Amino acid sequence: MSILNNLTIEKIYKRILPITNMKKFFIATFISLILLQFVSAACKINGQEVPCDQVAPQATGILSLVFGAFLLFFIFMIIICIASFVIWLILLIDCIKRTNYNKLDDKTIWILLLVFTGIIGAIIYYFMIKRPLDKKIPSKTKK
Repeated sequence: MSILNNLTIEKIYKRILPITNMKKFFIATFISLILLQFVSAACKINGQEVPCDQVAPQATGILSLVFGAFLLFFIFMIIICIASFVIWLILLIDCIKRTNYNKLDDKTIWILLLVFTGIIGAIIYYFMIKRPLDKKIPSKTKK
């Protein structure tokens, strides 16, 4: 192992590059990649060489921060997707149950629009049909 620790990338490639035969070159490259795993690494923080044990806690702190941010974003997106599906479903059921349309064709068109456009159609339906018609019809609970 001490021989491998004294090797550097430059020394390995100085021994490999004079090889002219391509088959030998690929074999030598494969062997050098295997040998590079045993070459000792030098870790630097702020330009100073330090033991690699000191670098690992800093790297894991950054990785856990990135992973935590991704996890929060993923959970937030799942909540938004579930909420938009629930809103879409409520407005689709409202469209199916509603009877006070101007024409029967309007109901069919709105159902098709809600089914094929998803949440965008649900938002359009809410502001064009549900909200104005709910304002015209007095609530049964109010006396």
